[in-house]
Amino acid sequence: MPADQVLSFGPFRLMPGQRLLIEGERPLRLGSRAFDILVTLVERAGEVVSQAELMARVWPHAVVDPGALRVHLFGLRKALGDGRGQQRYIVNVPQQGYCFVAPVERTSAPAQPAPVEDQPARPGPVAFAAGAIASLPVLLTRVVGRDELVGGLVRELPSRRCVTLVGAGGIGKTTLALAVAHGLTGPFEQQVLFVGLAPIEDPKLVANALASAIGITALASDPVRGVCAYLRDKRMLLVIDNCEHLIDPVSELVEQILVSAPQVHVLATSREPLRIQGEWVQRIGALDVPPPVVELDASAMQRYPALELFIERVRSCHDAFDPAGADLATIAEICRALDGIPLAIELAAAGVERLGVRGVAAHLGDRLSLLTRGRRTALPRHQTLRAALDWSYGLLTPTEQAMLRSLSVFRGRFTLESALAVCSDPAAQGATAEDLFNLMAKSLLSSDIGGETVHYWLLETTRQYASQLLAASGEEARLARRHAAHMLELSVECDAQRQRVPTDVWRAGNAYRLEDVRAALLWSFGPTGDAAIGIALAAASAPLWFALSRVAEFLPVAEQALAAMVREGIADPAREMVLCEAYGHSLWNTRGAGEEQFERAFEIAQSLGSDANCMRALWGLWLAANSRGDYHPSARLAERFGDFSAKGPDAARILHHRMMAVSLHHCGRHAQARDHSRQVLAAPVTLAAAAFNSAGFQFDQLVAAHTSLARTHWLLGQPDQAVGHVREAVARAHGIGHVISLAFALGFGCTPVMFWVGDWDEAERFTQMLERRTEEYSLLYWQVFAAGYRLLHERHDGRSTGTLDALGNPAIFGQLRETLCSIDAGLADESVLLRGETETAAWCTPELWRIRAEQRLAQGSRAPAKKLLQQAIELAQQQQALAWELRCATSLARLHRDAGQRAQGRAVLEPVLARFDEGAGTADVRAAAELLRELG
Repeated sequence: MPADQVLSFGPFRLMPGQRLLIEGERPLRLGSRAFDILVTLVERAGEVVSQAELMARVWPHAVVDPGALRVHLFGLRKALGDGRGQQRYIVNVPQQGYCFVAPVERTSAPAQPAPVEDQPARPGPVAFAAGAIASLPVLLTRVVGRDELVGGLVRELPSRRCVTLVGAGGIGKTTLALAVAHGLTGPFEQQVLFVGLAPIEDPKLVANALASAIGITALASDPVRGVCAYLRDKRMLLVIDNCEHLIDPVSELVEQILVSAPQVHVLATSREPLRIQGEWVQRIGALDVPPPVVELDASAMQRYPALELFIERVRSCHDAFDPAGADLATIAEICRALDGIPLAIELAAAGVERLGVRGVAAHLGDRLSLLTRGRRTALPRHQTLRAALDWSYGLLTPTEQAMLRSLSVFRGRFTLESALAVCSDPAAQGATAEDLFNLMAKSLLSSDIGGETVHYWLLETTRQYASQLLAASGEEARLARRHAAHMLELSVECDAQRQRVPTDVWRAGNAYRLEDVRAALLWSFGPTGDAAIGIALAAASAPLWFALSRVAEFLPVAEQALAAMVREGIADPAREMVLCEAYGHSLWNTRGAGEEQFERAFEIAQSLGSDANCMRALWGLWLAANSRGDYHPSARLAERFGDFSAKGPDAARILHHRMMAVSLHHCGRHAQARDHSRQVLAAPVTLAAAAFNSAGFQFDQLVAAHTSLARTHWLLGQPDQAVGHVREAVARAHGIGHVISLAFALGFGCTPVMFWVGDWDEAERFTQMLERRTEEYSLLYWQVFAAGYRLLHERHDGRSTGTLDALGNPAIFGQLRETLCSIDAGLADESVLLRGETETAAWCTPELWRIRAEQRLAQGSRAPAKKLLQQAIELAQQQQALAWELRCATSLARLHRDAGQRAQGRAVLEPVLARFDEGAGTADVRAAAELLRELG
């Protein structure tokens, strides 16, 4: 961003040389990542900026999951108010990137202001008069992570009569207020009075406390009038700390002061706003913590304020403390678990002396007992985390307390409707919407108003506290049942919605429910739960688990549900069918198994006359057949699927094309396979998405089609087009954020193609990506693919002489073993070569014959080798597999060369190589061209 320009759009201004966004006169605090994203988009307003460009700009030296970009974009849109009313700023362009659509005005920047401590007094309604500073406490420690906020408040206070810092207990309101007050006093010698209300319990003494701080004697009959009379002609800033327990008398007093003393300004701290005329509320959020999806180096991690505070507080007792590596990652986990709350972080840092960093992390499950060693001189409610929460809880009305306890059954975000459905008992005087709004106003509840639906949530520390109160109240069992029943109701609605909404939109809109589905299932299958609710919830929520790629987590859920049906004698064929389908897919993605479950699902679907479920079960059986390498049976299953899809919706026919593309490719009919994949890509995007939605347990069809085309184009002798489809598959899988689709793309097609074309660097990048994501999501089946590709790299670099034996059951990973042998012929063992001799491995039989011929040639059997190579060339021609034909022709030409038959060698190789009109830089084409030059 040019240093001499201000970029303006809507009510906002981007200031040069500062990480500052200003709305009108109000500075907005953005994280550095969100700011970089905004600058990049605004500078190129009207253009589509790809996801890759944004990530390269924001994280130039780090490997980052695309989910991190979406997280920061979400926060940025929220800060801008994007989507409120008719105003739009950032638009997602599907499969392309993001575009800033609001008009942008570029103007010359004003002269940069001096740093806060060197600035002259800002002109405004009030310029504070010089004078003594009464009772302003000294800051004994550095304020961490609030520089922008302090600076903004120092600039804003002279033009605002009343500013209230509002936030949860322990968030650092008092510290922030003192930092602002000291920033204002600095070189100006302004009169600032600090009034701490924490020790005061009697509402009638508020005005007296202020009078005492001012140094006057209040009128016994009317202390408020006496204070206002004294302040009428004064210029000063009143810092009134800890107002929440005296909110009504403080509000009345401040409002009267603002009316009667026009040159007095007020800076208040409270857990809820004063709600008076002229008040400007500044919500104080938690300190930034590193997101779990981003990989950062040590220096980048330590720049996050939460980690910076933790480390600084530990160093105050142990100056040699210098965390790195695993300890830094553990500290980040601690700070995330503590929601970035400064008080909690300071208390946790104090625990390092006794337990060490990892010991503190291990005890966070009982954080209310762990975090108990605050400063002896601190206010009692700041000496332990429980005391801070007790203080807030004690200020609530009985119905608000009941609402807070009840809300602890929610593990994640929830809507107002969900809160009332679970927490409000129509048969009794239950909690109301007003109680919820009051909890939010009092900083015990967080909210997100940036989307179409407002979401609320409890910070985890608050939730644990309220959960303990709920258990002690005797209400826990009733609330747990209501919560589980409600999650079942929502999951049924969610599943119905899936058929009508684009997959990525549906997934993003419902992902937050999974935490509560987990909790409801845990209760349902627990000793005091209701297995019937659990069975129904497991079946209804299955699509959500798979949409979020949490198949490994769903596996025990499905097992529990099916076992409970047997144990409880529950006969529900429809739910058993859904659970068998889901269980089969969980097994396939984690263990490469599941055929038995798919067969049972197909049997039930036939008995129920459900063609849709018959197709879903056949899809699962087809997957299992492909994994084993049973290619011709897999083709028959695909054709059987086609019989059902012919009378089904258009989306089912799209899925049939995709299945036929893979089956025909495996059967060696590559050109036909390519045509079927093209049918998928030619379909409307919405139709392809509907094919994904209709099953819920599979891959994005566009990702899968590009992946299949990558393999078939390479085999057909079109390596450049193959690489193009690789890029499309990976980009789309990243774009939709579906890890199972990404694992399929990398495992089945994209990584092998990069090996085949000879781009080992890109193959290494894909291998690392596959390793990382399959480990993160426990996709054990695809982890074996990652292990196979890692074996290729280690053998290629000379670091290993490993074999296929390390890759598990050949009956499950037959296709993978064949692919690995086509990349590294040295891996080909008898079990794989026998599949070539029997033509079971149809798609790569010419290559396996070539490998066998090379082995015979190495043994001195020249004639059999020559004959087998000629047969391999003929079969490759029949399959239209120009890639295999080139490899076989290269081997045969080399055989002729070694026998002194250069002309024959050239006659074999030259016409094959001439049919390549692309891929000059790929490995096989380069090798063939080099050999042809050698042959003259």
